[in-house]
Amino acid sequence: AATHFGAYTLVSDAFFTCEDWDVLAAAAQESCAWTSMERFARRAWRRPVTDAEHTRLQAFWQDNVNAGALDEAVALTAAGILQGPQCVYRIEVGDTTKRDNGRITLNDWEMASRLSYFLWDTMPDASLFAAADNGELSSPKGIRTQVARMLEDPRARTAVVRFHNQWLGTDQIAKIAPAQRAYGPVFGLASAPELDTTDDGDWPVVLGGLRTSMEAETHLFITMTLFEGAGSLEALLSDNHGYFSKASQPVYGDNFELLDVDTQPWSNDYVAASLTGTASLTLQGATFPANERAGLLTLPSVLALGSHPVHPSPILRGKRILERVTCIELGSPPPGAEAARPPDIVDAESTNRERTANATSPDLCASCHNQINPAGFAFEHYDSLGRYRTEDNGQPVDGSGSLELLGETLQFSSGVDLARQLSINEAVHDCYAHRWTAYALGYSVDPTDPDMKRVMKDFRKDDQVLGLLEAIATSEMFRFRTLGGGQ
Repeated sequence: AATHFGAYTLVSDAFFTCEDWDVLAAAAQESCAWTSMERFARRAWRRPVTDAEHTRLQAFWQDNVNAGALDEAVALTAAGILQGPQCVYRIEVGDTTKRDNGRITLNDWEMASRLSYFLWDTMPDASLFAAADNGELSSPKGIRTQVARMLEDPRARTAVVRFHNQWLGTDQIAKIAPAQRAYGPVFGLASAPELDTTDDGDWPVVLGGLRTSMEAETHLFITMTLFEGAGSLEALLSDNHGYFSKASQPVYGDNFELLDVDTQPWSNDYVAASLTGTASLTLQGATFPANERAGLLTLPSVLALGSHPVHPSPILRGKRILERVTCIELGSPPPGAEAARPPDIVDAESTNRERTANATSPDLCASCHNQINPAGFAFEHYDSLGRYRTEDNGQPVDGSGSLELLGETLQFSSGVDLARQLSINEAVHDCYAHRWTAYALGYSVDPTDPDMKRVMKDFRKDDQVLGLLEAIATSEMFRFRTLGGGQ
């Protein structure tokens, strides 16, 4: 990979520090190439090059120059820079002259990288590099200034969405596989292809567009809520606005009101490469019925991921809520648990809730499923596509139940009701803040850490997600590294 991308230095408009490098005299070419390499190393390693590194790099460069053509020396040296651990890893040594209670302050360059990969998922820009060069990232005030600027950048929206996709697992939306035998008629198709197989490709086309739309709807809901709307976790888990496309409208039905917002184009390169005609979608904003949709947990993407091809899975849905939203660790299921689940067939008897309850009633299962099942049963109003339903197998859907959450009992009548209660629950806010902190640092922090407790306490009061990101970035957890292993 390094050799492949190193060769791009020869055709990049941004690499060489001089103009018309390829027509310069040999000595001028070599001088320009070396100056360009020094600049490239500083950028690739995201900090100034040390004297020792500079000596080694110069020797490496000279060996490559002496060994062959100059353009090959440029590509090989660039490849070497890209393979250096300084490029591949975010190495954080810190300012070892500044120690505080077993911690070392990160230097400005390390802070620039921490901030950029936290809020943008990419390397620092010129402004961050300049702030590091000027020593402006050694104080919470300087960091706060950069965070405010960075959150205004479109890259922050993409990074914030990426966190939520990882948090709830919606980065796996391309793997949903609802069955045509159950849902083909929803999209105007037969439940099984004709015997001549001429329409065998119709269902993959439907799924390609549906997966793409679900991805887009998740992205747009998060960005609308956090960057243009209330900006709170409460809204993220309770608002009933969103987006839909022609590909996903059968999931929502016709019971919605269009919002006065710009339509959003959305393309999927993977779909474009395989299924012409479904690669580009237009998303429209809408307000959905308040009794049907309440934030992230009722998005079709989240619901479809917690489903089998024919029937929804209360177990998968409940597990996702408990582990990811409330930070309750459940552990691994016992051997053979998967084989005990109800068969995923179209002509199943009784309701999905009844079949799941019966399958998990043995004592070996009950200790865990007494927690898991109620949270999953709350969302029985949604089938494997995430469509709202009031009946299951001809019987009224029962989404009621109770959930024990850190000493508090939540009584709910449906997934919407549960989602709205979770949206204002302190334990959920603490879990969300803890997840974000682990994402920012790259490792999990003890929830009892004083700095972590301060961040969680403030977030409970403020409930502003972008404010939470600023609080994490200016916290001591973020600005210091903890000594360990005899350091």
